[in-house]
Amino acid sequence: MKLKINITNEQLESIFKGKIVKTFEGNSGLIYLVENYPAPPKTKSFPRYIAYKKCKRYDGDSFEIFKEETNKWFQITSRFVLPIQYINIIDGEYYVCMRAGIHGTLSELIKNGFDIVSSFNISLQIVKGLIDMHNCGIQHHQDLNPQNIMFEDLSTIFDEEGKPILFRDNYKPYPPEHLHESFKYRVMISDFGMANYFIKDPIQGKSGGKFAYKAPEQYDKNIRGFSPDLFALGVILCLIFTNKHPTGKTVDFALKKSPKLKQGWECWAKNGKRIIECGSEIIQDLITRLLSSNPHYRPSLEHVYDVLFTEFYKEDPYQAHSCKLNFQMLDRDYKEDRKTRTTLETFEYMT
Repeated sequence: MKLKINITNEQLESIFKGKIVKTFEGNSGLIYLVENYPAPPKTKSFPRYIAYKKCKRYDGDSFEIFKEETNKWFQITSRFVLPIQYINIIDGEYYVCMRAGIHGTLSELIKNGFDIVSSFNISLQIVKGLIDMHNCGIQHHQDLNPQNIMFEDLSTIFDEEGKPILFRDNYKPYPPEHLHESFKYRVMISDFGMANYFIKDPIQGKSGGKFAYKAPEQYDKNIRGFSPDLFALGVILCLIFTNKHPTGKTVDFALKKSPKLKQGWECWAKNGKRIIECGSEIIQDLITRLLSSNPHYRPSLEHVYDVLFTEFYKEDPYQAHSCKLNFQMLDRDYKEDRKTRTTLETFEYMT
């Protein structure tokens, strides 16, 4: 049963203090993209957009699962996870305010293709986000795929010195000339509706994921061990470094919202040939091991991170070192920001 919605968009906009320009429907929630109204006497707002996610179903355990997702999500301290800001409770319904991520998803970047520096830069951000997620208690995302990885185009937010452009028209966009163009992209993992489901229920909790990214143990509950995020990461790294799915299928096919033939995907995940045509034998071996049908044989995230950085330094030492410095700076700044926010702020409204 879907929730009967009585609140009008006009009522929501008065509370959001912005205009609802688009709505999206995900597995666990309805998402509103909101263009913020400028605060007088200003004529423009910064940020221009924000997003709100609400629970779309209130039957069974849906609402409790939604609240649990929100709390788990907020606990993650990482610049590479889409951040939650606060919660509005409107007539008893939860609206989770989060960064909009309006520039797109990893799917769009993959379709455009990557050069080798971009491949390392984007891959390392994803792995860093997963490591941060683990360190904050989320052991299993369980639905890792390109559609659930958002990106920001920092060239529309910062100038070449990394300062917010705010309302300036005359500026040189980020990144500065000495950095590779891919530094303008920040990727952020999102959608934690399935996160840690396995920990709650080791049998039924093995589910989740999209066919093209699901690990063997998500199809077959009799397989011992559980590390679906590593398997999905292997698929994603293959898409990034080779521009093909490890089945050999095209990017367009692998990125379809709901590619059919579940049985075919299951057979491939368990026993299918891994086709990884990568210029680096070390990266090829890394992806192959991530795609092992045995969960226990997949390398750890920390090992993946170290291998990627080692190979990045071989390819372009300057850009690799710049990437590492950027991670260190973001870690330091974000942890400072979060020191004053130990609990998720909640505001209640009646219409």
